Amino acid sequence: MFKDDYKKEMNELKPSPAALQKVQNRLAESEGPKTHHRINIYRIGYAAVACVLVACMAILPITKAPKTTRTTGKIASVTAELNTAEDYSQVYKLIKDARKNTVLYKGADLLTDDLDIMPEAGTFNEAAGGTASNSVADSSSAGAGNHTETNTQVDGVDEGDIIKTDGKYIYSMIGAEGIIHIFSAENGIVKQIGKIQLAPKTEQFFNAFEMYLTDGRLTVLYSGFDVIDDIEEDFGFTYDRAYPLTGNETHADVFDVSNPTAPAKVAEFTQSGYYNNSRLIGNTLYLITHHNVGNNIDENKPETFVPSIGCNDKSKPVSADKIYVYPDEKQYAFYTVVGSFNTETGNQTDAATVLGSSENIYCSTKNLLLTHLNFALEDAKNEMTTVTRFSLTDGKIDLAATGKIDGELLNQFSMDEYKGNFRFVTTVYPFVQEDEMVSVFSPNDSYAKLTVLDGDLKPLGQIDNLAKGERVYSVRFMGDAAYFVTFRQTDPLFSVDLSDATHPKILGKLKIPGFSDYLFPYGDGLLLGIGMDANEDTGRTECVKISLFDIHDPANVTETAKYRLDGMEYSDALYNHKACIVDPKRQIVAFAGLDNKDNICYRVFDAADGFKQLASIVCDGDYTPRGIIIGNYLYVIDDVSAAAFSLADYTEISRISL
Repeated sequence: MFKDDYKKEMNELKPSPAALQKVQNRLAESEGPKTHHRINIYRIGYAAVACVLVACMAILPITKAPKTTRTTGKIASVTAELNTAEDYSQVYKLIKDARKNTVLYKGADLLTDDLDIMPEAGTFNEAAGGTASNSVADSSSAGAGNHTETNTQVDGVDEGDIIKTDGKYIYSMIGAEGIIHIFSAENGIVKQIGKIQLAPKTEQFFNAFEMYLTDGRLTVLYSGFDVIDDIEEDFGFTYDRAYPLTGNETHADVFDVSNPTAPAKVAEFTQSGYYNNSRLIGNTLYLITHHNVGNNIDENKPETFVPSIGCNDKSKPVSADKIYVYPDEKQYAFYTVVGSFNTETGNQTDAATVLGSSENIYCSTKNLLLTHLNFALEDAKNEMTTVTRFSLTDGKIDLAATGKIDGELLNQFSMDEYKGNFRFVTTVYPFVQEDEMVSVFSPNDSYAKLTVLDGDLKPLGQIDNLAKGERVYSVRFMGDAAYFVTFRQTDPLFSVDLSDATHPKILGKLKIPGFSDYLFPYGDGLLLGIGMDANEDTGRTECVKISLFDIHDPANVTETAKYRLDGMEYSDALYNHKACIVDPKRQIVAFAGLDNKDNICYRVFDAADGFKQLASIVCDGDYTPRGIIIGNYLYVIDDVSAAAFSLADYTEISRISL
């Protein structure tokens, strides 16, 4: 269960000495005695325990790599440039050379670096993060109409989810194994009126991720994969299955649902690689995938070593002039692919790729940021994050800038765009011990850092060395202000003045037990936190909690209300901002959680004056339920049923089994 992984990370379990030694030995074998690999040993251990370590890929140069330089002055940052491939033959040579750094499992098309572990299906679906917005106005799920909508980060930029509504019909893919259930929801009466069965053409299995609903179009995103059984023991544990990325495609099927009782597929987009993330701006879908190159590459067939983009059964490789390479990083045979598609016309618009991995993304109406953690920069004194900016204009994707910042980002909400600048909050892990092979660093030496970059991703301002020995748990940017939480034993909630981008400054620091995983704006001058309560003396987590903060005076932030959900040890709300209803208009906060008896309950709270639990709805499904408010009714849906409840007293109005 996710809750077990979560508790393990919270309690800071460390990898066994044997696992650490195996990591170091494999690094030594693959890189040679002169290469310094900087690895956060403790964090590798966490990921190994949780089986979700994502490889940080480095990049080989197309042209002679320039020396890495640091800017002068107070801000220690690195700038970088991206090279553009001249033609496919140049890309072929690059991929062929990069494959020397790639390890194959049992001859299968599973290409990965020595530390890469393929996650369980679906874990690339980043839905981790909190809510952030560039305005102080509420960006919760209240929506413009009389129904709740998906919590999003930026106004005007929609995010995919497993449940969507237009206020009249509900579309759900919760635990449905490729089935989208369509419900009518009128005056508390829920009925199933339609169904969509996804049907991949080639893959052995597939994983449906998210969908979008706009202008009578439902766009469903899923990836295909083949299964390799009985992967041998690697880091002290055994995999029953692995999900290779090579040869796989991500699909975006567009359905006309103007008549939801008879949905009809009107377009199908495909993109090489496994699903990472997506955004929808107007009718333009921006799709981000991870693509590993397969074993059999042919210099005369670019499609064997270059990602392809497809539209309605017609596919072609990404143009060579849209393949970008970092000249100052090593590289594996791995791409990040960004494609754009018009869901209204059914046409593919543009595509670009970066030869390398990507982890977190940020997307505004004008820009897309891709980031990846970089372990092996020459002369770096801590791990750094590479940031690449693409400008977005009506589906066109153009490279704009690239740069680097100290530390690692927690999630998409650690980034923000405001008045042409970009702001970041990172956790920095300095290297504290170095021998000929490995630089090691400990969480005890971590600290938080806020960095402001201009539109060219060059440094403007920073606040350094905050919260020694702690890491960042949540971030909320709100115009000229920022709020972020760090944690070790207590929860410092920092408030920051960003009105002068060149000289940001800390205004206040509120310390309370526990921490907030996500921060949501909650009406005028209020901030909602969802996280874990913890023992103030030991720092050990105890149960889920919700908090309300008064931020009218950012220099004197106060916690005005707190509610401990005793017995609730885990909630999707702790890692997925889309799993929550945050509705300041109705003064409602709602999300599902798992208690210490393994019961799944959907909880609803009144936040008008402190917190009061209004309902605890026990759910019988195997998947976490989601809630949607339409009019005066709450609809709770999981993989076995759909039910409606009155907002007046939360009595059950109707229920159907799936």
